Amino acid sequence: MKKNPNKCRLLRVFEYMLNTDEEHPLNVTEIQQKLLEDGTCDKLPDRKSILRDWASINECGYELESCANHNEGKYMNGK
Repeated sequence: MKKNPNKCRLLRVFEYMLNTDEEHPLNVTEIQQKLLEDGTCDKLPDRKSILRDWASINECGYELESCANHNEGKYMNGK
């Protein structure tokens, strides 16, 4: 079966976010690098794709909180 790279990326981003908290957030750049390192993506995913993944995670009822400094990223709230 052929894998759908967008669905694989979304699932992997969700897994990354499950391991975050207020003291250990992830930003878009860190997620991009993780996706490359673990082989989920063949090339660097664009920032908008990660932002859409975050929006999808929120739409499914999981709370992603932004850090006070948005450059620090987001974390999963209320696991």
